[in-house]
Amino acid sequence: MTPEVVLWRILHHHMVLPLALVLSLLSQAPAGSLTFSVYVSAPIRDGFLDVSKDTFDTMKDISDQINNDKQLRLVDRKEDADVVIVVIGRGVGTAAYGARTEVYKNYYGGASVETLPVVANTRWITTVLMAGTYKREFGAAKTNTSAYSLGDWTEDAREIVKNIRAWVAANAETLRARRAKRD
Repeated sequence: MTPEVVLWRILHHHMVLPLALVLSLLSQAPAGSLTFSVYVSAPIRDGFLDVSKDTFDTMKDISDQINNDKQLRLVDRKEDADVVIVVIGRGVGTAAYGARTEVYKNYYGGASVETLPVVANTRWITTVLMAGTYKREFGAAKTNTSAYSLGDWTEDAREIVKNIRAWVAANAETLRARRAKRD
């Protein structure tokens, strides 16, 4: 992928990065190093995947979006990943959204937590991106226009992957250095 194509993709997807940073990242990147590996998982409690059908479906939606992305590559093992995405949950409304950090304290401990505008008919997904000891929540929320619709979870997954792509682009140099130590 040429630097022009990468720059176009970043700008096309409305990612706001300082132009100097984008150009710097592109000029320093060896061929093929613009792809970063991602492992998608559910939370693990007491050695078990803490997964529900909704969590599993969201993991699949996010994985499908990553598979369609040219900058990100899905991997099967956590040890092979540049970043790990833990799908904490999804739901509709404020009560479940407000309780998410209490349920998964070990994933949110030290994480930068997002605040999303959530009302009774808002569907939301929340994930935690992990890279080493770094943790950051990425969430997506859409308010349904009909009380009878649960909305399109794929749209929320697409928004999560856009945020992952922006974070990876901004932290590409650090991720490549960590990968070199790992390999």
